Amino acid sequence: MNPRNDRRGFTLAELAVVVMIVGILAGVALPNLRSALFKAEASHIVSDAHTISLAAYDYLSDNGRFPGSGGFGTVPAQMEPHLPDGYEFTYRGGVQYAWFSFTLPNANNIWQSRNIGILMINYSTRLDLADAMKAHMGPDKSWSPTMFYFIYAG
Repeated sequence: MNPRNDRRGFTLAELAVVVMIVGILAGVALPNLRSALFKAEASHIVSDAHTISLAAYDYLSDNGRFPGSGGFGTVPAQMEPHLPDGYEFTYRGGVQYAWFSFTLPNANNIWQSRNIGILMINYSTRLDLADAMKAHMGPDKSWSPTMFYFIYAG
């Protein structure tokens, strides 16, 4: 019986090469995966902001002003009927939204509007999202290291 033909497993060298190749692939893929996950979470948060703004503008079109203010993590009662059923002002990891509205005496201001709405997103519990959130900057958004602000004029 020839011991070479009776081989049923892998040698230690073959296993070491496979483990090394898998390690290299994981080392390349994991940072890209982590970056993609942060971008996806930031996009979800900005999508939530868009949903909240649509609800606020829906209320504005029905009532001539933005809905009342609410604290962080609290859906303003006036906005509730304009949001999807069961909508919450929180996102995983402790990210919270807050809506504030102001009705000014006249439209002679920087926004040229009497109705101002501000959506604040507090992601201080998820500071790892800061760079991904900052990538969503635009003309109606402001950013700080722990908060993201959207300003709406109606």
